[in-house]
This record gives sequence, structure tokens and C-alpha cells, in this order.
Amino acid sequence: PPMTVSLAQAITRVRFLLDDKDNNPLISDAEITTALQVAQEEVWQSVVDSGANIFFQSVDVSSTSAGVVNLASITPLKVSNVAIVAGNGVLQVPPCRVFDGFANVVGVQPCRITYVPRAPFPALSGDPFVWSQSTISLNTLDQLLCHTAASMCWVKTGEPPLASMERRRAELQASCTSTINLPAWSATPLTPGGARDSGIYWRRTAHDQIQLVNG
Repeated sequence: PPMTVSLAQAITRVRFLLDDKDNNPLISDAEITTALQVAQEEVWQSVVDSGANIFFQSVDVSSTSAGVVNLASITPLKVSNVAIVAGNGVLQVPPCRVFDGFANVVGVQPCRITYVPRAPFPALSGDPFVWSQSTISLNTLDQLLCHTAASMCWVKTGEPPLASMERRRAELQASCTSTINLPAWSATPLTPGGARDSGIYWRRTAHDQIQLVNG
């Protein structure tokens, strides 16, 4: 089974990095928890921006008759690909800007969405940090989370983070970036009217919603 780091273990790790372990610690558990919440968002966003295809998930969901695709059930941080399911294959749906003036698609469309979800924060101290899905564990990402939170906690001491900690944080960031992107096959770019061109575009019109529009 994959190794995971619980919230309690992360707090202990951050306190170790801060060397703040006596009976009267400078930083409280509540403050470390808040730092971990902020650090998780920062780390996960940087990972997603780096590609993160190891964490991609896919779901089939149909649009409404007005071409609206509700994504509330998957809460995506990033939608990386949209396709129309056609028989045993898919037709690609490229993104467009929200202000591009296309007409909304009419009729239900069976879609396949590839995405990276938002990372939930552990509800209880014994709950683990889950990055995208529980079957994937990345120890360097857990360590980057703890180092980032520790750097934030140093602000309270009135001193900059230790140089050694910042160097280690940069090393972990580089390691994560090199690990999260797996080799994958590539396809010939689409041409208008080509065999794999759906003739449809998508744009994100709400936090958990996309709109299919005609090209």
C-alpha cells in the first residue's frame, strides 16, 4: 500500500524542522495546521502548473441539452482535456477563451473529462494527505509540503527561513517536478474538419462548470 503522511505526522515534522519541540513551543499546533493549509494550496497549485500528469483522472459525464457540463462532482482544480465520446473513440474538444463569441451547443453530448482535482485538507489529525487519489503516494511531495509550511512559520520568529531549509525545499520542488510528469504518446495536432475534430470548443464559465460551444 502507498505510504501516506497524516496531519498529526505533518505537524510533528514541521515542528522538527523548526526545532520548536520543548514544553513551551513558540508555534502552536493550530498555527502549524494553518500553515499546512496554506502550504498545501501553494504546493498543489505549483505541481498542477508543472503538468502533473501522474495525477490526471478521467470521468465520463454528459452535458445538458444546452451544452453545459456540470463538474461539481469532481471539483477540478484544472481541466486538462475535454473530448466527445463517439463509439469506441473520442473527438477532441479544444478550449477557447470565455469571451470568444461562439453559439452554445444544442443537444446532450457524452463527454470525457481529464482533470486534476483540488486536494482536500485532512479533517482529523489521523487522516492522511491525499494528492489526487489515495492509490498514488509521493513522499517528496509530502516533504515539500512540510518544508513549505515550516518556511511560513519562520515568519513569526521575525527571522528569514534558514538557508539550509530553503535549499532543501528547492531540491524537493525540483524532484517533484521531474517525477510527476510521465512519458506519454503524442498525437498529430488537430486541423479544422479533420477526422478527430469534433467541431466543438469548451470554455470554463463557472468554478465547477464548462460550456460547450460550436466552432
